[in-house]
Amino acid sequence: MRSIRPHAVVCSLVWGMVLGTARADVPPDLAGQRIVEVSVEGPAADYVSAQDLGIPTNAVLSRDFVQALITKLMTSGAWIDVATYAERTEGGVHLYVDLTPRIVVVRVDLRGLDAMPKDDALRALALGEGTTLDGDILTRSEEALREAYVNIGYDAPLIRVTARETDDPGRRVVVVDVKEGAPTRVASLAWLGEKPNATLDARRAVRDLPGMVLDERELEARLRAAGESLRRAQYFEAHFVLRTVERDQTRAKVTVESHVGPQYTLEITGESPLSKGDVAEALNLEAEPLVPASEAAARERVRDLYRRLGYRFPTVEMETAPARQKGHAVLRVRIAKGAQEEVVAIAFPGATHFASDYLEGQLLSYLDEELPGSPFVDTVDSPVADRAGAGGKRDGERETPKPPNSDPRRTYYEPIYDEAIEHIADLYHSEGYLAAKVGPARLLEVDARRRVVSIPVVEGPRTFLQRVTLIGQDALTPRAVLTAAGLESRQPFSYVSLEKARVGIVDLYRDHGYYFVRVEPRVAFSRDRTRADVTFEIVEGFQV
Repeated sequence: MRSIRPHAVVCSLVWGMVLGTARADVPPDLAGQRIVEVSVEGPAADYVSAQDLGIPTNAVLSRDFVQALITKLMTSGAWIDVATYAERTEGGVHLYVDLTPRIVVVRVDLRGLDAMPKDDALRALALGEGTTLDGDILTRSEEALREAYVNIGYDAPLIRVTARETDDPGRRVVVVDVKEGAPTRVASLAWLGEKPNATLDARRAVRDLPGMVLDERELEARLRAAGESLRRAQYFEAHFVLRTVERDQTRAKVTVESHVGPQYTLEITGESPLSKGDVAEALNLEAEPLVPASEAAARERVRDLYRRLGYRFPTVEMETAPARQKGHAVLRVRIAKGAQEEVVAIAFPGATHFASDYLEGQLLSYLDEELPGSPFVDTVDSPVADRAGAGGKRDGERETPKPPNSDPRRTYYEPIYDEAIEHIADLYHSEGYLAAKVGPARLLEVDARRRVVSIPVVEGPRTFLQRVTLIGQDALTPRAVLTAAGLESRQPFSYVSLEKARVGIVDLYRDHGYYFVRVEPRVAFSRDRTRADVTFEIVEGFQV
């Protein structure tokens, strides 16, 4: 390969262009001269000619010519750096184009891996097919893989990452050679607090920690498992945190901050019409140790459980108290659910394009999918079954809690209503009502329990597609590109259809080998926002 040489001749000058600023300064004494010769310099000179690049001779040297040339070369995706130089020569100007090729990875070969899975190694390297090799990327990848090995207990791996040439000058195979060496093992384990001896599962989780390879992720997973095991046994405060790791060659001393705490009895009151099991499941006290933050989150989960049944303002209190037996405690959960409200009607004032029944159906589909219960199947109420002669008992004694209203269609649950309203707004936008506003929902009282939900709709103007223009399309026919876009004049305009059209054009070009194509859409609206003109600016890049 040749390096660019200085052009030390009378009136020879140098200029450059940065693609982002699109500047190209041409010396005044060379501007307007004919380009009689073009040469390629730099790393690409051995395998690319000016003719290969489509650079014409006999053109007039100008700022616009240089700017267009460098923009074309940079946007092709084949080059990561382009510089131009010129010198006066017999009959005109000799133009030199210095090209630094874009080198991409076609394959990564891993050698010597044993302790680390291949996928983990590739993730650490951040290298794969199509990755551009520039700067110190191989050095950074090598360091990242070395750090990943340290995290799994291999503190001194020998790693070498190299790029090998292929028949294609712009493609490389990356070879990763690894000698893992001896692992670092846990030589001693110190507990700062109580050891996890309360349950068999907890003891098993930490039993063989001394002697294990010092994989900190695995060590932390074992400690989490021990804590979860204890919390399932109602040691709700139990937690174990890896505090320090002191390495000494292939041995390590590990210190764990540990807390088991008392074994709790869970007392739940006020849960009807739900069961204590429903509330305990929502509390999910096994997931995290019982601390103020997790306690607040648990209370909110229980409140949300009742809100999903139409109890809009439930309160949940939690308190702990010592038990008579040493090492035990009581966790009391008191629920005051309040009144259950019932939605008796849903209205969409202002809606004209879509029928209210259709909009209500869209909303109800969200409620049916997300909320508990069903409009068709409910909990069996044992006194009702007795009166119907199907309960088997005649003493009127209730066997199950009185079932709540479990019809999701009669329940106002604000988060799901918000999701459904956003979906309805998207429906309007997809039909060309780009400025449509839907909601927010308002609750109107019928009486103490019954409510009407009002969801206002402001549709605004409807926008239709008027014209589609292509700029930069050259390799493929306009008809093929427009067919791939799938847009038709007078169809309702939406940004969803615009993005679908952009993706369609990109896919078409890539099917023809233009993997670096870029498609940028622009939209111009009429003053009244009823018409839209779309322009697709296409930078085709080079064909692979």
